[in-house]
Amino acid sequence: MIPELWVKGNCFTQRVAQNTFQKCRHLLKWKNNESILEFGAADGNTSVTSVLPELPKDYKEYVLTDVSPDMVEYMKKNLNIPRSKIMQHDIGTIKLQDELKNKFDHIISIFVMHMLPNPRQGFININKMLKPGGQAVVSFVERLPIDDAFHNLFQYSKWSRYGHMLSPHYYSDNVEESYKKDIDAAGFKSYTLDFEKDYQVFFEDDNVLRISAPSETQRMTEISRSPHCGQYFEK
Repeated sequence: MIPELWVKGNCFTQRVAQNTFQKCRHLLKWKNNESILEFGAADGNTSVTSVLPELPKDYKEYVLTDVSPDMVEYMKKNLNIPRSKIMQHDIGTIKLQDELKNKFDHIISIFVMHMLPNPRQGFININKMLKPGGQAVVSFVERLPIDDAFHNLFQYSKWSRYGHMLSPHYYSDNVEESYKKDIDAAGFKSYTLDFEKDYQVFFEDDNVLRISAPSETQRMTEISRSPHCGQYFEK
């Protein structure tokens, strides 16, 4: 992951976060002295501009994680969020650390789950990390526009090892049902799953739209370094 490239183009993610909270704000039940986790925080700009304003002022701790060590280092150097902790962590791990279990009152994720090879494991870990009665806000997409290009590219043997970069349910006949099965398998008993068709995000002008394009290329970073190349849940 290249932090500088993401920083340049992550305004789209900020818009998604703002739209997400606008829709689910009425469902959130905040407590005093909350422990809050945001995973997949990337460079942290979305955390500052779109997530932090939604949090209660008296939260106990705000933990920001990302799977990329480069992103974690960038956040440590550039963020100054009160009572925050920044750490590297893979939400899709099959070996969740004991110290993270039953730890958080709220868990937040914007535009991450569709990038996991196994989103079901991600949902399982979310459920394990929530305290009893805790809530999660998770925003993701069915498929990415770049998935079709990946699908065509991976037909060639030398590129097939990057097949995990496709959206996990790309080949599903019913993506919504596939995600619902993942959530049910994770053990969530009460949740709202809102799939919005023809989702739209508006930009002020063409220039803002153009600079948002680099964020879409982040999934190409791993390939470019190859030698072949020159919504809401309640526990």
